[in-house]
Amino acid sequence: MMKKIKVPLKKTYLSGKGLIRGLERMNKSIFPKGITLEKIIKNKLKNGKIRLLEIGCGEGTVLKELKQKFGANIELWGSNLLKSHGNLNMKGINIRIDDITHSKFKSSYFDVIVSQVTFPHIIRKDKALEETYRILKPNGAAFIEFDQKFNKNYFKEAEKMPEFFQILNKNLGNETISRFIIYKNGGLYSFFKLIKDLNKKGYKIRILKKTSEKTGTDYFCNLQMIKTLPKLKFPLSYNLEESQKLAQIPLGYGYVDVYNLKQ
Repeated sequence: MMKKIKVPLKKTYLSGKGLIRGLERMNKSIFPKGITLEKIIKNKLKNGKIRLLEIGCGEGTVLKELKQKFGANIELWGSNLLKSHGNLNMKGINIRIDDITHSKFKSSYFDVIVSQVTFPHIIRKDKALEETYRILKPNGAAFIEFDQKFNKNYFKEAEKMPEFFQILNKNLGNETISRFIIYKNGGLYSFFKLIKDLNKKGYKIRILKKTSEKTGTDYFCNLQMIKTLPKLKFPLSYNLEESQKLAQIPLGYGYVDVYNLKQ
């Protein structure tokens, strides 16, 4: 049984209302230029009706817009961690309270899964990705706004960038993400390299980097996963002690997970 991690509520989005961002913002935040969720859905619909899940759907704005565009051709599902995150009663849309780190959804259930903003707040992002993969149908696709690289522009002007993130950026450079930290033999290891290693084994996971329009220097790291194998398993062990230490750093939002790469 996983040990309970004690962190301030504001850091893991366990309080307050849920997401209200719509389809336009999702397309802009997650997908490469020229690609939209609508185009992906239209392509999937060539083979018949599909089932879509939005993890961390909040007030269900994206799902409502998709319902208006595609009607009965698409079965829409949304999940929130808490009831306070959104309306559970939306006509024609299925909303479930679900923790994606150990989801109650059936395996191989969804054709498309999307998520914006949610994953930075999740404790045990490795489990969340593994579960997302599990509930995808074979050849199903997941598109996730996963994490970002911090630089000095991320923090308030009055604050100095924490030393840990300065070291992280110096060591990993353009392969830095700030809330999924991996150690190998005591040194920092790149999440990008981890994904490359998985792809060599037959997985199909793509990292989509989007430069921040606000700063022009840091970037967001989004993930595209196509289900090509029955199960996703990261070769990682969770470092609870180091994760709890980093939980004390003021990030603005989200939670930093720390892992050790298994040899």
